[in-house]
Amino acid sequence: MRKRSDILVSLYVALIAFIAVVGFLHDAKTLVSNEYDIASNIKVLTESDDNNADIKAIATDHINIVLSHGKSWSYSADSKSSITIYNEASNKAGSGGVLVSIMAFSLNDAGYKDFPDYSVIGEAEGKRYIAVYPTDIQFDPENKQAMEDYQAVMQEINKIRNNDAESPVVIKGR
Repeated sequence: MRKRSDILVSLYVALIAFIAVVGFLHDAKTLVSNEYDIASNIKVLTESDDNNADIKAIATDHINIVLSHGKSWSYSADSKSSITIYNEASNKAGSGGVLVSIMAFSLNDAGYKDFPDYSVIGEAEGKRYIAVYPTDIQFDPENKQAMEDYQAVMQEINKIRNNDAESPVVIKGR
């Protein structure tokens, strides 16, 4: 028969092991829940201005994007570090429709320099935000309406490229 002291030691060791496992699981859960996600708490808002131009805004915990011609474009959260804005008609027609991708990189990651057409649009909270632009035609030139919508939104996207004071992208936490 085991002595009472041996049983207590065994229980104590088991309790320490249990606490270690619970602590590890808590730390792992915290790591996962604190993982950066450019699209965290994403909200899409639409509104018409005084000229009845529809405006669409995307707001996340990290960035805001506000563009006119809201009915013509949409977005996709491509990964935890990338949101792409695209023209819906061109995308559905198989022409891509990509207008811009907003990507977040760690400050020590210069992988964005491999993109053929990009601009650095700011830094905040340990991230460098990059706008990546398409290098080929992303609309069907035969579809006049899709082409006009694409080009209209692209004029606003060019404000990002040119670091215009009226850029449609606002980085939070700067």
